[in-house]
Amino acid sequence: MQTVFEALGGAVGRRPGRETGQRVHRYSKTAAGREGRFWQPFNPKDVARFLQAAEKYDRLKRLAHRRERNGRENGAIGHVGMEVLRELLRLIDYKTGRLDPAIATLAQRIGRSIAAVADALKRLKEHGFLDWLRRYVPTGNAGLRGPQVKQTSNAYRLMLPAEVLRGMTAPPPQDDSQGVGSG
Repeated sequence: MQTVFEALGGAVGRRPGRETGQRVHRYSKTAAGREGRFWQPFNPKDVARFLQAAEKYDRLKRLAHRRERNGRENGAIGHVGMEVLRELLRLIDYKTGRLDPAIATLAQRIGRSIAAVADALKRLKEHGFLDWLRRYVPTGNAGLRGPQVKQTSNAYRLMLPAEVLRGMTAPPPQDDSQGVGSG
């Protein structure tokens, strides 16, 4: 006996280029070991420099945010973002640059919620300290449209933003921006 799905010829109107009908995040890549090009070796001597640059960036952005947002305390990265960054620097394989912890693992290790860690990762990416590659793995099960897949942990890469590499400067004091002292 044939199912209605089989009688209609499978997936009518299926998007081209998609391997299966499984729900995976858009732009996910297969976790087949090709991340080696994405990851780059990370010098352990750069950990302190990386953290100092992130803390300086956060502190300077916090000053600008306070002026714009009436005393808002959190900086661009935030304290949870700094905790996530420190944990990522502990987990990275310095030799290969491999960094692929699950968000739940990060949340458990730093004692924060999954939502807080996900938001911190987004802020780190938004400000140029982190990039990631969404990945999926085959499950080994055959489906009607092809092999089934499931989402797996992202592959992360630590970076320093161009603004940090150029050298950041503190925003001018409020008095200077108002033109006080012209005469």
